[in-house]
Amino acid sequence: MTLALLYALVVIAVARWRGLRALLGLVGAYFVLAGFMLPGLVEGKPPLLLALVGSTVIMIGVLYFAHGFSARTSTALLGTMFGLGITALLAAWATDAANLAGVGSHDATTLINTSANISISGVILCGLIISGLGVLNDVTITQSSAVWELYELAPGTSARQLFTSAMRIGRDHIASTVYTIAFAYAGAALPILIIVMLYDRPLADTLTSAELSEEVIRTLVGSIGLVLAIPVTTLIAVLVVKATGVRTAGQSAIGLPDEDRRPDGTSGAAALNADDVDDTGALAAAAFARRSRQSTEDSADPATTGRGRRVDRG
Repeated sequence: MTLALLYALVVIAVARWRGLRALLGLVGAYFVLAGFMLPGLVEGKPPLLLALVGSTVIMIGVLYFAHGFSARTSTALLGTMFGLGITALLAAWATDAANLAGVGSHDATTLINTSANISISGVILCGLIISGLGVLNDVTITQSSAVWELYELAPGTSARQLFTSAMRIGRDHIASTVYTIAFAYAGAALPILIIVMLYDRPLADTLTSAELSEEVIRTLVGSIGLVLAIPVTTLIAVLVVKATGVRTAGQSAIGLPDEDRRPDGTSGAAALNADDVDDTGALAAAAFARRSRQSTEDSADPATTGRGRRVDRG
């Protein structure tokens, strides 16, 4: 309990109001899991349908509650639903192909003796889908935010260049997230790994053994789902942000005042030659430099100063 309170305090101290909302969303996700998914599994309901419906409700709740209602969040949700669908299909196929039935598991035996309606393979299938939700949510909201931030820095960037720049971020995220999933599951299965090691079995036999096959499949299924979700989320985000942008009074798009547009309708950001910039950092630096120059010019213009306005009124 003390550790849980410390965790909550650290999250709130660092992330503040958004961290508090994330924690409340986590509590809501627990109620969906405990009040809908677990009773359904005990009653023998279809595990794939249970996992999909429950996971969708959880993702809708945690995403909008933590990040608010916006096009950015909706884009992340669409990418999450795509990744969830891929994960569910792969999990259903892998569970059947690998014949995952919890054979030899003490927990599986206990569940069977507790309720005759429980399907152990169904429980495993549901677990494969649920286990990847957190990381999937992480990569989709990050990619959606990356696209929006890049667009705000250089609204004149073409859709192709915007997608390319965001995918550079996505590839870095893929590399680190794959390690995260693998090491998380390896840590959870550490006792099993030690037992298998003591028997001195070949690596191929170890990975396909009944003790480790579930963890291996969990890692592979979750990784494939999140990797495919990244380019799809990025594409959706680019299409949405280029189609809508964010309009405010006195601005035709984020970071583009109306006076910063050329007579032919093109934006001043086009002067950045965004399609010729291969590095995301260089693109951001160029956009920042353009904004700095515009701010300096506005400050130096007598018509925009207090004296200039007083002279004009005189």
